[in-house]
Amino acid sequence: MQLKVENLVWDRDGLVITLPRSKTDQEGKGIDKAIPFGDESICPVKALKTWLQKAGIESGPLFRPISKSGMVGAVGLHPGSVNEILERGAKLAGLDYVPMLSSHSLRRGMATSAYRASANPRDIKRQGGWRHDGTVQGYIEEASQFEENAAVALLRRKRKS
Repeated sequence: MQLKVENLVWDRDGLVITLPRSKTDQEGKGIDKAIPFGDESICPVKALKTWLQKAGIESGPLFRPISKSGMVGAVGLHPGSVNEILERGAKLAGLDYVPMLSSHSLRRGMATSAYRASANPRDIKRQGGWRHDGTVQGYIEEASQFEENAAVALLRRKRKS
């Protein structure tokens, strides 16, 4: 599934993207995802708007290949190229976890980071588009493996004595 400019609705609070079909919406009813404005240093809404303006994209696929000469293609990126782009960017940034980085890890990372920021599990599930509580619960348990740890309570008790 390729996202298109026609799937976007700009809002005063951010952006609403309609996913015409997804893994959790096989019937193709469409799912709306709200993306709020971020802060000045990281804002996915402003970044997308800037990309569309700089690339001169007014309709059609949102994400397109860029030639070595800097020309933006007319067709959308191949879905498999997303992981390649992530890998290249991670290597350029000097990240040491490149082999673990994928489009799925971004989605999973959103769940982990949102939970650590005290987001409600119901909201995490809705934003990530998961149907089953167990999937989100697994990511939450992973995110809280040190915070919600019985051994930590024992260590605190020992330090007090």
